Amino acid sequence: MPDDLEFLRIDIESMFVLSATGRIECVNDPGRTIAPRMFFAGCPHGNLARVRHDLDDEVAAKLLAIAADEPPWRDPWALPQCIGKLLDVLSGTPFAIGPASRVPLTVAPHLI
Repeated sequence: MPDDLEFLRIDIESMFVLSATGRIECVNDPGRTIAPRMFFAGCPHGNLARVRHDLDDEVAAKLLAIAADEPPWRDPWALPQCIGKLLDVLSGTPFAIGPASRVPLTVAPHLI
């Protein structure tokens, strides 16, 4: 049975068009909407981060390194501890923060 981290990975791969290197090309919608510069998601099993394809390689590496050092994001109502560091690297870039979805722990996943 996949864990929450695997479901997050599936969600990211469904939500975005990813390059061969794992960078975000665009939103996976009919209009191929521009994607966020960074996407960070977490759960008690760990975190996943992806960066947009057009970010400078050095900036992308810094963002991914910061995200990799973050402990698992357990509380969707609290910002990740690394948010300040991420925003420092992304300074001047528009951003949005919030839970993408929240499933009660009492709901058991079922595959159909």
